[in-house]
Amino acid sequence: MKRYWNIVFILLYVLSTNLFSVYAETNTGNNANQFIASERAVKLITDLEIMKSLNMDEIATYEDLEYAIGKITNYSQIGEKYFKSYKITEPVNYAETIMVLLDIIGYTPVIGIDGYSVDKCMNTAREIDLTSGISLQKDDNITIGQLCELIYRALNTDIIKEIGASEDGITYAKNEGQTLLTDKFQLEKIRGIVEETALSSLLQVSRKDKGMITINSQSYQCDLEKYEDYIGLYVEAYVSSDDRTVKSIFADDNDNIVITIDADDISNSSTKNKIVYYNEKGKQKNISLDSNVSVIYNGSLYQDYTSVDFKPEEGTLYLIDNNKNGVYDVVRIEEYKSIVVAGVSINSCIMREKGNNDTIDISNIIDGYGILVDANGSNISIDKIGANTVVSYAQNKNNEVYKMVLSEKKISGYINVINENESIRLGDTEYEGTKTFWENLQNFGAGDLVWAYINFQDKIVEIDKETSLYKYGYLMDFVSELFCVRVKIFTSAGTIETFETTEDININGQKMTAQTAFDQNRRNSPFWNEAGKIPQLIKYRLREGKYVSNIETAINEEEKISDNNLVLNISGNRKWFGNAQAIDPMVRLNQNTMVFSIPFDESDEWDYKVQGYADIGLATDTTYTCKIYDVDDDCYAKAVVIKRNTSLPSVDRVYPLYLITSVGHAINDRGENVIFFEYVDSKGNSDYIIAEEQDLSVGQMFPVSLSDIKVGAVIQVARNTTRSELANFICYANPDDNQNQHMYEYCYSNWGFSLSKTAFYSDNKLISFGEVRGLVKDGMIINNTPQKDDSGNILTDGSGNVIFDEEYNRLVSFPSTGVPVKLYDSSNELVYDASIADIQAGDKVLVDQTGGTVEWIILYR
Repeated sequence: MKRYWNIVFILLYVLSTNLFSVYAETNTGNNANQFIASERAVKLITDLEIMKSLNMDEIATYEDLEYAIGKITNYSQIGEKYFKSYKITEPVNYAETIMVLLDIIGYTPVIGIDGYSVDKCMNTAREIDLTSGISLQKDDNITIGQLCELIYRALNTDIIKEIGASEDGITYAKNEGQTLLTDKFQLEKIRGIVEETALSSLLQVSRKDKGMITINSQSYQCDLEKYEDYIGLYVEAYVSSDDRTVKSIFADDNDNIVITIDADDISNSSTKNKIVYYNEKGKQKNISLDSNVSVIYNGSLYQDYTSVDFKPEEGTLYLIDNNKNGVYDVVRIEEYKSIVVAGVSINSCIMREKGNNDTIDISNIIDGYGILVDANGSNISIDKIGANTVVSYAQNKNNEVYKMVLSEKKISGYINVINENESIRLGDTEYEGTKTFWENLQNFGAGDLVWAYINFQDKIVEIDKETSLYKYGYLMDFVSELFCVRVKIFTSAGTIETFETTEDININGQKMTAQTAFDQNRRNSPFWNEAGKIPQLIKYRLREGKYVSNIETAINEEEKISDNNLVLNISGNRKWFGNAQAIDPMVRLNQNTMVFSIPFDESDEWDYKVQGYADIGLATDTTYTCKIYDVDDDCYAKAVVIKRNTSLPSVDRVYPLYLITSVGHAINDRGENVIFFEYVDSKGNSDYIIAEEQDLSVGQMFPVSLSDIKVGAVIQVARNTTRSELANFICYANPDDNQNQHMYEYCYSNWGFSLSKTAFYSDNKLISFGEVRGLVKDGMIINNTPQKDDSGNILTDGSGNVIFDEEYNRLVSFPSTGVPVKLYDSSNELVYDASIADIQAGDKVLVDQTGGTVEWIILYR
């Protein structure tokens, strides 16, 4: 073997410097799509984890081939061995792939070093059927799928090995029946019918142990995913010769004929020996069953079957002819019952059905002797099953659950049409229903808004009337259009949404056109008064989740005729008592009360809030202007609107600093004039923030108004709650003529300006703005305390330079890992990237430190 590999290495060096340079040119011609991978090949390659990528349509690269050959040969330097002069990410062509595959099969010595050519290589591949049926050109690129097929063929080709040596040279011969699968993977190929798995058996009512499979009366270990699905099929399996474990298994229509029939398509005229069904064209078809047919009902062999069992109420029949003689040998019946789940108890191993006390024993599933999948067929864990999910479960005749299929599909819609025992139309979509659905359907009709629970077969299992039809919201504005009105609502979810109304809308129980409903000239309009439009709390209902079809405005208690009405119980100033959780002597709030906090200036939309009373921040023993709605018999209010002055959100001093790199003006999506700030933070992240043009200013650090912020400014911001816009800010630096007046040190531990002469460093956050007084090794000296006269004026020398109090000189050490530096150049008012080397004495500087470590330096020059 040692002499053999020596020869191979010499040859490969010749190939890598001659053959590959001839075919380095890329070719993506049409030939590349002339053959595709067989399912059998993809399954084996996948199970053995040979390929790095399984995107079958991608063009294969040297890297893909390298990865695969490395998996097969365990040789880790494939790139150096085969592709010395090529980028590993470039496409690999057909001839190169064949050469490498011939090499690992052992054919390189047979081809011979002398006179080696691409044609000789390709001819050899054809002679051993490695490329039979393939019409690719030598320099065609290949896809991942085609690479899988070629590797599959190579794995199943008899290999060449050295059998002797003499003075005349080394002798090689083909090893019949010995392939890369047997030699490298130690796998044995077996073919036969799967007779037993851990869940099912064709031989007996009992089942195998977990992780076991029987093929042609021989038992093997098998941990492959979904291997139970192969019961009754003729398969090709690859078994480890070491531990008799199945490493790959496959079945296809070359060996089996499988017919899948939906229960609804099966005729009542079926017998024990013949199944009659209707195909997709409505034509009746007859299927003959073998006299010794094996019938598996929900995973278990069922010997006392009758023709009735061949027509399940809800489910599927799988008919298997595993010897292709035209007579079907196995009938697999999967019959389901679908329920809406109320809950699952893993400890008690039960699943409870919604709406009654029925329970289902699911110990089989929990113990691992069953199948649990989602609607896509992917395995899931039992904790995925929650209340109001749909489970379709299959029980055998012993009431053991063999399979459960979870569906989380739940839709809301209006019932348009009910075709009894056939279908139900929700909106524009028609659904079939399960048998139990039709049996239990009552008190529903066209026009009802419902929630429908849908199983994995897309059938309705159950419907509930929508009980929470109406939602609370604060009507902010409305605009009439041709066939509808657009209404702007601050919702109970805390968002501002604009909805279209339906063309006809129900207002306080009266149906009318939307234009009529919101007409300013309408008599006694609930939406207008002498001052104009009336912002107000409403209850509204959405159709299809996006069209407002019903609105209830506030009425008096004596006018109430329905729970849908919105009753205004109290309006005026009321005091909140936190301990008693009361906002009136006869009104309490609880966790279900929605508190809408609306600023008196209702244009401050960012300050709209809605939360429970505990989170909205009501101050105890404080009087609020409020309206209280829908107080129940237990004196609890369902909704409260509190009006208050606008409060700017505070800026948390640990927020990141933003260096402004651009300032502009724009119009936002609400048609308002806004200021547009682009910024960068200390980590180099760039973004922007907008702010309404308002007279917003701060009195700390650099006391500037919002409109005075310039490029080069450093700010911290607080954003509003409903939109991520600037609502408040602190300015730490702003390029202007007054920088000398605003030097400071600001420490997070006490947020004080006047630190002592001997205290500068902080274990917390420290921001300082001053002047660079000098440079030292790996550091600089700054000062932020100019000398002042008795009137508070800053002292300067004859040249106009500021005179500093030298006792406040501060040493700033640079981290050994470096520090980000930015430079604002006043000559062109732009911000640049800089470095520590750019720092000069006399620069104004902002230093951002945390725990004594400098995180950011911004220079002003």
